[in-house]
Amino acid sequence: MKIKGYENQKLKIIKNMVRVVTAIFFCYFLMNLQEGIPIIYLSEFCLFLLGVIILFKLERWSMNAVEIFSRVFSAVLCIYLLFFVLTVDGLEKTSHIWLVAIPITTYLITGIKWGKRLTVISLVIAIVLLLVREYWFVTSSMLNVESIFDVLLPYIWVWALAQVYETSNANNQKTLLDIATKDSLTNLNNRRAFYDVFDSHKQYPMGLMAIDLDFFKTINDTYGHDAGDYVLKYVADKLRKQEQNKVQVFRIGGEEFAILLPKFDLDKTVNVAHELLTDLRNEPIKYNDKTINITASIGVAVSEEVCDVDTLMKQADDHLYKAKETGRNRVVY
Repeated sequence: MKIKGYENQKLKIIKNMVRVVTAIFFCYFLMNLQEGIPIIYLSEFCLFLLGVIILFKLERWSMNAVEIFSRVFSAVLCIYLLFFVLTVDGLEKTSHIWLVAIPITTYLITGIKWGKRLTVISLVIAIVLLLVREYWFVTSSMLNVESIFDVLLPYIWVWALAQVYETSNANNQKTLLDIATKDSLTNLNNRRAFYDVFDSHKQYPMGLMAIDLDFFKTINDTYGHDAGDYVLKYVADKLRKQEQNKVQVFRIGGEEFAILLPKFDLDKTVNVAHELLTDLRNEPIKYNDKTINITASIGVAVSEEVCDVDTLMKQADDHLYKAKETGRNRVVY
């Protein structure tokens, strides 16, 4: 799961990189227009136009489309740098320095997995092109090893730095994501995650269960808050077992939980709710030398078509309150 803030940050990074690369291509197109090779400045102009078009379209795409584009964009950039820097300019000029842009750009835009793939593939192609050019077309009899290492070592150095940086960044992102979306006591997804997950699901009908433990304050007052925390973790583990049915479980706050059930109609959602309620009431909790009986009130709501998250949540909450008003320990839908 990715929270919206992370996706917006990713989109902003990609857009800024496209903007920078597009500007660089335009500058090189102007410089090569007078004396450069036509195939080079024409390709630079085409890439410039592609970048301009993408900048106007990028924000309208889904995040999945943006991810796919980032890989294609990085691959095209790698191909341009490899074939035009190595095969046209060769080692007698300093343009091969631009090769170090490959690991930086691919890791920054596509992330660790695809960044590593594109960087490795580009490195292999670069070695082959250098060997072919230096051995067969330049020296004929003597391989210019020093020149090749002058190209490859900076590339590998920057690649290592990009790998270390992006790995650290990914770990930090995961830590921040867990802090932002996980409940610290039960390790279930929290309310913020609920809204993000709901927005990401486009699978209807959509079932929702709002669950509230009955008389939880009495448990805290009678057995202590440590016992209350134990009960919450016990119930969370019970609910988490439902995730094998491809549902999402959340702790909304206090003793309140929610289960989101994509592709569950009303009958299936109600059946799950009754099974869960029966499971809770029939298995008292053993805490130290005490036995704690628990029940829950469950409100069920189902939408057959695209709906607003607040609307569906209100329906489930209304049914939950009705369950509590009519005696608790029941399912209302």
